Amino acid sequence: MDMPRRHLLRVVEEHHQEVSSRLASYSERRKNFLQRLFPTELDRVLMDAQLNEARTDCELDQRILSLACSIKFEACKEARTRSSKA
Repeated sequence: MDMPRRHLLRVVEEHHQEVSSRLASYSERRKNFLQRLFPTELDRVLMDAQLNEARTDCELDQRILSLACSIKFEACKEARTRSSKA
């Protein structure tokens, strides 16, 4: 095989690899974009589960804070009662 033909084949192969890589990248980006626009039922279920978990965590935090405030309030009342008796 002569030199120009070998060079031409190498250039064609490099371009083929570059085009294939760009096409794969484009395809992946488009797929991700479409998945964000039109989530599957499984995606919806997972998002709902995450949202419910976050709500449950927030409700638990709220209950703990409420309990902590009640305990602190009772402790202040008790300290006030003790100081007024002394």
